[in-house]
Amino acid sequence: MELKEKIDACRNLETLRSQVIYWTQQLDKAENVEQKEYCFKNLEKFVSEMASQVAKYKYNHLQK
Repeated sequence: MELKEKIDACRNLETLRSQVIYWTQQLDKAENVEQKEYCFKNLEKFVSEMASQVAKYKYNHLQK
């Protein structure tokens, strides 16, 4: 993996991490079921994307 790819992967994971933190905080602040469901849906999306990116990074790293 090239240095630029590693930097891009780290930035992408940091962005996803920030989104996970944001939606976790929003979930904590939600006042009703609809808001909680909306926040949870977004949180789930970003956690899933983060897991996918980590798996992709590990796979690419092992290929080298």
